[in-house]
Amino acid sequence: MGKFGGGNEKAIAARERKKEQHAVKVAEEQKRKEDALWRDEDKSKAAKDARARAKEEAHDAKLEKDKEKRELLKAEEEALKNVGKSKKQLAGSKQVTRRDIQSHALMGLAAPPTKKKSHKPSAAAPKVVVTDEPLQENINHLLRAQAARGVEVVSGSGIDSALGALGGEAAGGEDRHPEKRAKALYAAFEERRMAEIKDEYPGLKRSQYKEKIFKEWQKSPENPLRDLKK
Repeated sequence: MGKFGGGNEKAIAARERKKEQHAVKVAEEQKRKEDALWRDEDKSKAAKDARARAKEEAHDAKLEKDKEKRELLKAEEEALKNVGKSKKQLAGSKQVTRRDIQSHALMGLAAPPTKKKSHKPSAAAPKVVVTDEPLQENINHLLRAQAARGVEVVSGSGIDSALGALGGEAAGGEDRHPEKRAKALYAAFEERRMAEIKDEYPGLKRSQYKEKIFKEWQKSPENPLRDLKK
């Protein structure tokens, strides 16, 4: 009995050792799996944190860019306002010279002539001096000074009245109405040059042709007003 009993005890002890070893292996494997799981979770969390930081940085960059755009747009609007004010000031302070008077006189000369009404001869027109100076703030003082000398001054302050006064200006005492002749001469000059200049510069607008013709007319010896500039 003792012999068989001792063998059973050894077998039981061996089985117990195997169980313990197996339990240790299972525990180690479980720990290894848990450690790997924690590492994966840490990596996932780090990736999520990195994506969150990148998204936040992109959002901040977009806000900064939008702010810069708004500031640039505001600066451009201010610059445009200043340009508009400058143009209005220049337009308001535009001064009328002899060239402006002549340009106004020759505008629309290609229109059909209208019948002239007969007028009784008026008294001799006073001596007129057409100044080349632009309109100044002290024009009233200038007019009084020249009126005291018996001279009537025509300035660019009223283009229509200035053109009317030009009718009484004599060129060397021979031609008292050069602007009246200029209208008819310019109409003929424009009609003749229009056909020629269309061949020279094909494809332009009619207003551009008229502008070129008018520039030629200002220098043309056919223009009776050309000598008035001298």
